Amino acid sequence: MDKIIDILDKYGPLVLILLLVIVGLIFLIKHIVSTTIYAMINEDSSKKIQSHINQLNRRTIAYELLLKKELLYYENILEFISVVVVSIQDVCWNYSQYGSIKDINEKNKYKNQSIENFQNILKLIPASKKDNIIYENYSSSNISKIHSNLICYIQDNAEQIVKILSKKKYYVSDYAIMNKISQGMLELCALLSTIIHQKHEELSK
Repeated sequence: MDKIIDILDKYGPLVLILLLVIVGLIFLIKHIVSTTIYAMINEDSSKKIQSHINQLNRRTIAYELLLKKELLYYENILEFISVVVVSIQDVCWNYSQYGSIKDINEKNKYKNQSIENFQNILKLIPASKKDNIIYENYSSSNISKIHSNLICYIQDNAEQIVKILSKKKYYVSDYAIMNKISQGMLELCALLSTIIHQKHEELSK
C-alpha cells in the first residue's frame, strides 16, 4: 500500500496528464468520426435530393413540352374549324344567290365565289390531316377522333359538292343537298369546338 502511495506521489501528475491526453484523444477521434459520418450522410442526402430535383425538372420540362404540343394542336384545329364554318356557309349563300339572279355575269360571279369558298376548305385538308397524325398522341383521343371524322366527312362529300357547283343550272334539290351536307359539317365543327373548349378549361385548373 505504501509503495502504491509512493508511486502515485511520484508519478501522479504524469498519470493525470496521460489520462487527460487519452480522454482528449478519445473526444478528438469521436469528433472526427462523427464529422466524417455526418459529412457522408449529408453528401448522400444532398445527392438524393438533387437527383429528385433533377427528376422533377425533367418531368416538368417534359410535361410543358407535351402541353405546348397539345395546345398547338387545338389551336390548329380551331383555325381549321373557323375556315370550314365561314366557307361552307358562304358556299350555300352564294349558291342560293346564283339561283335567284338572271343576269349571266352575276350568276357566274356567285357561282365562282361558291367554288372559291369551297376550295378554301379543300386547301386546308392536307395540313389538317397532317396535324391529326403528328399530334394525335399528344391530345385527347376523343378530339382527334372527331377531328378525323370531320376531315373524312368533308372528303366524302367533296365530290358531290363539286358536281353541284359545276352545273350550269341551279336546282332546288341540289341546294337542299348542299344544305344537308353543310349542316353535317357545322354540327361536327360545333361538337369539336365545344370539346376543345372543355379541354382548355380542364387544363387551366
